[in-house]
Amino acid sequence: MTAIEPGRVVAVVGTGTMGQGIAQVALVAGHPVRLYDAVPGRAEQAAATLTGRLDRLVGKGRLDASARDAAVARLRPAADLAELADAALVVEAVLERLSVKRELFAALEDIVGDDCLLATNTSSLSVTAVAGALRLPGRLVGLHFFNPAPLLPLVEVVSGSSGAGLKKCRPTRRPGRRRAPATAVTEREEVFVASRQSSPTMSSRAANSSR
Repeated sequence: MTAIEPGRVVAVVGTGTMGQGIAQVALVAGHPVRLYDAVPGRAEQAAATLTGRLDRLVGKGRLDASARDAAVARLRPAADLAELADAALVVEAVLERLSVKRELFAALEDIVGDDCLLATNTSSLSVTAVAGALRLPGRLVGLHFFNPAPLLPLVEVVSGSSGAGLKKCRPTRRPGRRRAPATAVTEREEVFVASRQSSPTMSSRAANSSR
């Protein structure tokens, strides 16, 4: 995912389909994962769903039972944003509404350390605008995973106006893959090049990978 040590915590805010997929990628990569959702009970439901997905991977021979047990042990639903205080990376996958994202990141900045990388999964909003309410706006990047995140290796990394957050982002090899995930990096946040050009291709790859 990023240049973050496997033992560091990755937090995911928003536990819909995309949030669960991002959490699964982080889990399999060896990170402790915290799941948070503003709707009470959703994080616990998402954790149960992720556990079921890992069970199915074991059944298909794509994941060792010991690796599954270790991943489940690293997964923890959070009842409050304050439980994300020790995260090295927080990725949001919430509503595509600027005001919602700005409010979330402003709250997170009061909780996490200054060295925590904040990331938005948006593919349509301005990263600079999302970061506008932050005390340290350069800490936020666009980290756009494609759906379903565990199957599609492309991650689009988009900087805001400062581009400072890009220094912490680089492709790393995922367990079970021979090559690092493809990473499209752009400093022109208006573009989201991969999002616009590769949707049909990525959908086809996802269908083939799930067979």
